[in-house]
Amino acid sequence: EVNPRHPLIKELLRRIEDNPADPTAKDMALMLYNTATLRSGYMLKDTVNFAEHIESMMRETLGVSAEEEIEEEEELPEEAEGEDDEGEEEEEIDDGEGEEEGETHDEL
Repeated sequence: EVNPRHPLIKELLRRIEDNPADPTAKDMALMLYNTATLRSGYMLKDTVNFAEHIESMMRETLGVSAEEEIEEEEELPEEAEGEDDEGEEEEEIDDGEGEEEGETHDEL
């Protein structure tokens, strides 16, 4: 349900009335729809596009250029087995979402 008194809805309406082709209003309306879908307990069909949209918004908000690429990871010399400082082994965390073969994702 859309609340016409909500400040975000009021601003979207103002923008669309000023310029029906406003790309920011279109993007924000799509984001509003997607977040409402998630809040209602439904799954999104296109989670990759949603994540890319969130990253784009974060870059814009934080002033990070969309063209700025991820720095290459610095290779560190491997420690010989059994030379752990604390005697602890690294633990791999499984988030429960397996990647399909051939699919790659940038990590934040």
